[in-house]
Amino acid sequence: MREMRWAVTAALALSCAGGRAPCVSASDKIASGSSVITTDYYFCTGAEDPRTSADGSPTKPTIYYSKPFMATSDKYAVVPRAFQAFLEDKYHFVFDPTAAQQITCYGLRSMAEAETSFKTYLDRSLKYTAQQAVVETGWTFVSGS
Repeated sequence: MREMRWAVTAALALSCAGGRAPCVSASDKIASGSSVITTDYYFCTGAEDPRTSADGSPTKPTIYYSKPFMATSDKYAVVPRAFQAFLEDKYHFVFDPTAAQQITCYGLRSMAEAETSFKTYLDRSLKYTAQQAVVETGWTFVSGS
């Protein structure tokens, strides 16, 4: 199973894990003149550090999950930023450009792989709800988001 990870930090980065094929970022594709656009299947997560709530009490760290969705490879830079904008609008997510991998999108070869990986990550997060809050947002990428 090939898994691509998009991470938004101070600058957008693309990294891959468990790959059968080398990972190529959108900027690499553009630089090489590649016009091959592939369809992959993804889900995204957003991790937010604890904050102080309106009443002054501390909150738990929160992990937000999108639903699995389909997107084309030409959306490498757009997908994580669209998820971040959604989280900021709906959940008042605070993006910290100094945090490592605060928004991460995982790309896989099929919807079945994306759904299985999503469930694995979500189940792991739900095991630690005493230490963190977990939010299933229902968000999916729509071209033009």
